[in-house]
Amino acid sequence: MPEGKRGYALKQKGRKTWRARWELAPDPKTGERRQRSKGGFRTRAEAIAYANEQITAVGRGINVDPRTTTVAQYSKLWLAGVKPDLRISTWDWYRSKFDIYIVPAIGRTKLRDLTRDQIKDFYSELPPPIVDRVHRALRRMLYDAMRSDVIARNPAVGIKRPMAGKIRGRGMHVWNWEELQAFLSVAEEHHPALWRLIAGTGCRRGEALGLFWADVDLLACTVSFQRGLADPGPHLDETKTPAGRRTIDVDDDIVRALRAWKKRQNEERLAAGPLWKSTVTLANGEELRNDLVFTRPDGSWIPPTKVGQAFHRLRERADLRRIRLHDLRHTHATLLLKSGVNPKVVQERLGHESISITLDLYGHVLPSMGREVADLVGRMLSRT
Repeated sequence: MPEGKRGYALKQKGRKTWRARWELAPDPKTGERRQRSKGGFRTRAEAIAYANEQITAVGRGINVDPRTTTVAQYSKLWLAGVKPDLRISTWDWYRSKFDIYIVPAIGRTKLRDLTRDQIKDFYSELPPPIVDRVHRALRRMLYDAMRSDVIARNPAVGIKRPMAGKIRGRGMHVWNWEELQAFLSVAEEHHPALWRLIAGTGCRRGEALGLFWADVDLLACTVSFQRGLADPGPHLDETKTPAGRRTIDVDDDIVRALRAWKKRQNEERLAAGPLWKSTVTLANGEELRNDLVFTRPDGSWIPPTKVGQAFHRLRERADLRRIRLHDLRHTHATLLLKSGVNPKVVQERLGHESISITLDLYGHVLPSMGREVADLVGRMLSRT
């Protein structure tokens, strides 16, 4: 928030709601004082908080003239403004949607002239799965623009996209046990420890690449996921949620693969000599001793995008159905649930915040217990 500037609230006589009021920098041409306000807040605290948010937004350079500012110009300011509040991977996700889809299509349109019909026409030119992602990015930017009084309303709200709303398992494709085993057999030629870890724990790609040897207990056969590696950068950050920081048991095959890889990594360290990367940098700029489990021959990071490319090369070599790398996580969960593993155990392995998330994603693959329940009720009633 700009130093010395704070928002305040006032209540007009006879009204039950509060109005937020805040000041902008003086008009650069006339030097005149400029104020903004917005009403409808239930409490004084809500009004002051909103006013202070607007001052913060102005301090980040999001205060613009909607009469002349285009969607492209505002998106650059908006991305710069939200960057400090987002994980680097999340920010890069938003940036890519604007760079690849939104700006080339509607970037020249003035922000205040953007209409719902124009957005609909833009969406109609995109594949359905892309529409949903682009809509989430555009809607958030326009929502923030509305909150900052740059525009009067959000034209992206209420638009019916070509794709149906969120449903269970949308975009999810999984392998069966035989397909997974076939993939792991081919993967023995390329970082088998990495692929066995991802397939055998359901961890995310970034969680595996952000693993330190201090997080691995080869004697107790456990792995603790504490952080994730993300593009661009690469960039180390904490897991998305507190529940994501978890310790889970791993099988003997994973332990053997990790032991073999640790031995090979030590050989690569000796061969690299002084060229070995001795430190790693965290998201907050802190430097730590390089204790990464998975590294290149010189000890440097393995970029997540490279792992995705390697996954598809191995999949093609194994002649398997096309799935995403992230679908190995879904495969892990689905196979466990189909085998009768308690959903609570699956939730803990995946690091979901609640079991409702797990059931929402994978409830459709749970084996039906309707017949067993009916038989149980029949037996209980017959005893009475």
